[in-house]
Amino acid sequence: MSADDYSRLTISFPQTAGLVENRKLNQKERLTNTDEAQPPLTQFIMQLEFIPLRGPEIEPYKKRLASLRIEVFREYPYLYDGSLDYEQDYLKTYFQAEDSFAVLVRDVELGRYVAATTSIRASEEVEAFKKPFQRFGFDPHEVFYFAESVVLTPYRNLGIGKEFFKHREAFARRIGGIRHLAFCAVVRPDTHQFKPPGYRDLSEYWSKQGFFKAEGLITQFAWKDVLQDAETTKTMQFYMKKLT
Repeated sequence: MSADDYSRLTISFPQTAGLVENRKLNQKERLTNTDEAQPPLTQFIMQLEFIPLRGPEIEPYKKRLASLRIEVFREYPYLYDGSLDYEQDYLKTYFQAEDSFAVLVRDVELGRYVAATTSIRASEEVEAFKKPFQRFGFDPHEVFYFAESVVLTPYRNLGIGKEFFKHREAFARRIGGIRHLAFCAVVRPDTHQFKPPGYRDLSEYWSKQGFFKAEGLITQFAWKDVLQDAETTKTMQFYMKKLT
């Protein structure tokens, strides 16, 4: 599988979006270097390039993936205070696996990587992810695990997440032997002090993608939250979808 398997996705957005300011500056820079007419802001169309990667193809992008993970997971509900060294080491599992898949998204005009997702056959993941499936009678070799989707704030609500779900499921079907799709999400109390006003739980969105909460199917991981001095253990709840 290569980048040629998916075409570039072009998304239009309202000129009131936060990204327009970046494009205004970009347009000014181009105007100083060219006599060509530039489109008015009301005609801006944002071009996002989806770059699919399998196994070893992921390694050259590990710093970009790590940076995106750190930036997005620093927000609630993960509040993750991560480091580039740890993140790049974590990603080794993915570029050393046979059945791992990632998609990076690049803003073509700004030349910036703005979103990413990773996924892997569960049998190639670490034990903490395999054991819960085994405990519930699932064969990890038959489960394709959606590790994460990270999208920078200005690029959310454009449909990138749905594209990620679609591409990962298509890959899982292509490699064969997969009966279930799964991912997990951190569990935080509703009264958490850093829960922002208006925070929207994503359970309804996930259900629209065909995933249900697998009651009792959990795992635990420890990491250091922002503004904390030490790691604390968090519960991660699995959501699953059966392939038909």
